[in-house]
Amino acid sequence: MGLAVEASWQRVAITDAWYQDAEPARAKASGDSLAGQLVAACKEFTRRFPADARCADVVWRGGNVAYAHGWYPDAATAFMLFGDRFPADARAPRAVRMAGDARYQRGEYDQAGAAYEKALTLARSAKQDTLATSLEKSIPVCYYKHAEAVAKDKGEGDAAPLFARVARDWPAFPHADLALYRAGLGYAEKKSYVDAAGSWEQLLAKHPKSEYVRDATIQIAIAYEKSGNAQSAAAAYERFSRAYPTDPDAPEALLKASEILAAAKDEAGAERMRTLFIERFPGETETVMQIRAVRAEKELAGVSTGTSKLSSLLSVVKPKQGAPTPPSSDLAAYLALAKQHPELASPAIMAKVDYLTAEEAHTEYAGMKLTQPLPKSLEKKKAKLESTLELYNKCSSHGIAEYTRAAAYRVGQSLIEFGDALVASERPKDLAGDDLLAYDDVLNQQSWEFYDRGEDVWSDLLQQTREEKDDPGQWIARTRDSLWPRLAQRFLFQPEIKHPLVAAKPPAETGSK
Repeated sequence: MGLAVEASWQRVAITDAWYQDAEPARAKASGDSLAGQLVAACKEFTRRFPADARCADVVWRGGNVAYAHGWYPDAATAFMLFGDRFPADARAPRAVRMAGDARYQRGEYDQAGAAYEKALTLARSAKQDTLATSLEKSIPVCYYKHAEAVAKDKGEGDAAPLFARVARDWPAFPHADLALYRAGLGYAEKKSYVDAAGSWEQLLAKHPKSEYVRDATIQIAIAYEKSGNAQSAAAAYERFSRAYPTDPDAPEALLKASEILAAAKDEAGAERMRTLFIERFPGETETVMQIRAVRAEKELAGVSTGTSKLSSLLSVVKPKQGAPTPPSSDLAAYLALAKQHPELASPAIMAKVDYLTAEEAHTEYAGMKLTQPLPKSLEKKKAKLESTLELYNKCSSHGIAEYTRAAAYRVGQSLIEFGDALVASERPKDLAGDDLLAYDDVLNQQSWEFYDRGEDVWSDLLQQTREEKDDPGQWIARTRDSLWPRLAQRFLFQPEIKHPLVAAKPPAETGSK
């Protein structure tokens, strides 16, 4: 056996000497041939005599020669063998690192990473700190590149756990933030939305200054939305708008939050988001007005049902010292914006506001009694009538059928009410007998002027709407029910008119018999 060992050793030594004496620049083919023979001799010696004391040197030499010639599988095998069999040897950490280098050169990044991890353990045991520091940086690079390769070959979904592992196990890796971002994309591609959101949440928490934070923030919201988690999705969209208030997508994100909550039947939550929108993005005038419009319509509905008064909604709230004047209501805020941006105002809201304003004026007008002295009282009543009619005409200017008809009805009613007020006015206390009758006759004659004007307004309304089938608010029906009895009463006491009769004569006969 001793002779066989020495013979095998001599073969390694002689082949190595020939190889070193060769001049590769002039005889590259010859040098490669000798290198191949040397690697083969080293393998043979290692295989046959693993317990020989010189085996470590043989393995080391064979691995280095194979690596120098780019024979990376042979080099990797030799260096890994060295680490396994001779872990106490000072060269073991470098040998396993070179095994990793060989795998890296072949694009076998996951195997390279595993070799570097083993080399790191050996380097730390051997107190080789410089090598250990270098390996610590190389390991995550290998696993990251492995994840990239998997993403390219199989898709981001398969690579997601690999990217996540890089960020989890090596948080100091310079591209750990990108690893988390790509992990999220991969999980989302596989519809694992909870895992996707989790990866992006880690990115926000561990790498708040990363260039991927902005996109990850919005991607979290999208992931929760796709998963059907309305509350988390809305909160994430709101967070994006808060974190990036100047971002062009920030207003839309907050609106999205309100829409999601509204769809989930959480109207209170949706309203909170809309309120935040008004506070954060007052410059988004059109959207702010749309939000205010919906709320204003609800407030106006309360006025219509008598639960509140228009004047109270539009009253000015006294602010605290130094504070800006707050709107008393959403309606007041909406009207202020409508004044600044009339082109964005809703004709329906403006018409209803003007109508309700006129209604309050009409109530005050209708309650005014004509007292003595009559001229002074008439002057006040007429002034209130004119201002009331002006308000109703303003309401009509918006072109909303319901309120145009309502205003026309009230105009006619107000005129007739003035005639009624004349008839019911207070009489002078010193009048009696024929003088009182004469006074009453004058008032009756004056009242007919207002009756005629009011009935003409009603007649015009019925004439203009005679082809209409829809009657919102039933104003056409009210007008008809009010006008027709009055017209019928006019002819009730008129004497029967006698028409002269003209005798009929048969036509003269013409032609021959």
